[in-house]
Amino acid sequence: EMVDIYNMTGVGTVPTTGFPMEKHVLIRAIVMVVCSLAMLGAIFVIISYACFKSLRSQARQILVNLSLMDFGIGLANFTGAAVNFDKYYVDNTTGSYLVGSYTVDTLCKTQAFFALLTTFASVFWTISLAIYMYLLIFQNKQQKMTYF
Repeated sequence: EMVDIYNMTGVGTVPTTGFPMEKHVLIRAIVMVVCSLAMLGAIFVIISYACFKSLRSQARQILVNLSLMDFGIGLANFTGAAVNFDKYYVDNTTGSYLVGSYTVDTLCKTQAFFALLTTFASVFWTISLAIYMYLLIFQNKQQKMTYF
């Protein structure tokens, strides 16, 4: 059975079947635990960089920036799982979408924006680290070759 989410026939229908509510809670709990562990790991990387001057190098600075973005991903996804936006937008009895309040709508959009922003930034920092490491290795090989 299909439910009309915009109260207009044939536009924006979604199936009413899905996970039982117990599985939604379990999935959200698992997501929050994984996000917490990711944020904790990122914090350890950042703190170790800040506390130990011997660990400060360009590659590790890129790693710290990557860890900041990973912390942001964890925080955004944790927020999304903890707030459970579905309860504001989906009517559990009919499965149809509801119009959310301005505050909830703004929070949802802000959470989605930061989740995407930090995810893309994390990808770019990972590419930056890969390029840096490649150049570091390639330059070392070039220097060794010129000496022989």
